Amino acid sequence: MNQLKKKYAASIMGLVIGDALGVPVEFVSRDELKENPVTDMIGYGTHNQPAGTWSDDSSMAEIETQQPDYKRLMDKFSNWILYGDYTPYQENFDCGISTCKAIMNYGRGTEPLLCGEKGEFNNGNGSLMRILPAALYYSAALAGDEMSGAEIIYNLSALTHAHMRSKLGCLIYSKVIADMVYGTGDKFDTVESRTKITRLGERKYENVLEEMQHYSRLWDLQKFKMLEENEIKSSGYVVDTLEAALWCFLNTTSYKECVLKAVNLGDDTDTVGAVAG
Repeated sequence: MNQLKKKYAASIMGLVIGDALGVPVEFVSRDELKENPVTDMIGYGTHNQPAGTWSDDSSMAEIETQQPDYKRLMDKFSNWILYGDYTPYQENFDCGISTCKAIMNYGRGTEPLLCGEKGEFNNGNGSLMRILPAALYYSAALAGDEMSGAEIIYNLSALTHAHMRSKLGCLIYSKVIADMVYGTGDKFDTVESRTKITRLGERKYENVLEEMQHYSRLWDLQKFKMLEENEIKSSGYVVDTLEAALWCFLNTTSYKECVLKAVNLGDDTDTVGAVAG
C-alpha cells in the first residue's frame, strides 16, 4: 500500500509540474519554442504568473475518495471558477469554454451528469486534463477487462464534456494509467495492450464505433510512435492532446525529457504538459 501511495503522489505531482511548465508559454507556437525552448520552470509569459503557477488542469484534478459525489464535485468546480479555490493565489486566470458552460449549467440548476455539453465542438481536453485522480483511485477496477471501470470515467467526463469522443479519450488514458500503477512491463507494451483492450471493449457498442475511429492512429502503436513531430498536433482538441501526450511518453526515457518535449510542442502547452506528466 505504501508503494501505491507513492505512485499516486508522484503521478499527481507529475501532472502539476507539467502543467506549471506549460503555463508561461500557452498558445506560443512550436516554431517560436524551437527558437527559445522551455528548459526549466519559468514565470510570467502568457498569463503573467510567477514561476511554478499551476492552472485549471491541476485545480480541477479532484476526486472523492469514495464513490464519487457528482454534486460535491460540481460545487468544487463552481468554487474554483467563482472564488479561486484550489488555485495558487485565489485567482482563476484560465477556463475552457465547454468547462465554463458546464459550470454555468450547474449554476442554473442542471443535474451534474447533464451539465456537460454533447456537441461535436465540445470535444476540448477539459475532462481529460482532470481525469488522472479517478484513473488512480479506480485503477484496480480499470485494470480489469475491457469495460471495467468505464461507467465511472464516462460520468466524470460528462460533468463538463459529455460527448462520447471526450469520454473515450478519458477512458483510454485511464486504462493506460491503471495498468502502469500495477504493471511492471515495458511502457510500450503497456500502452499498446490498454489501447487495444479499450478498443475491443468499445467495439461491442455500435453507437461508439464511429467515435472510436477518431483515435485510430493509436491502433498501430509502433507506426504511431514513429510519426514525425510535424505529424503530431498539440491543440486543445481531446484527440490531439491524448496523442501528443502518448507520443511524447513513448519517445522519451525520463520524466523531465517527456514533459519538456510535451511543452515545447507549443499551443496548449499546459494541458499537454499535464497529461504527459
